[in-house]
Amino acid sequence: MSRKNKKTLERKIEFNELKSILDCCGEDEKGKRDKIIIKLLSETGMQITEILNLKFLKWKKKITEPLL
Repeated sequence: MSRKNKKTLERKIEFNELKSILDCCGEDEKGKRDKIIIKLLSETGMQITEILNLKFLKWKKKITEPLL
């Protein structure tokens, strides 16, 4: 069944639930990656496929530029 045809009740995640999920992420590289993905999902409304399609090289230049 496609996502468009599937009827489910969607609810927003509560802040304390989000904090619990983020607290489960480790402090290693994978944990930091997971936190970023979870924050992008919750704060921007992006879908996971949109996040997975982001290219690191698009962000690399922006990260190295001074934030003035």
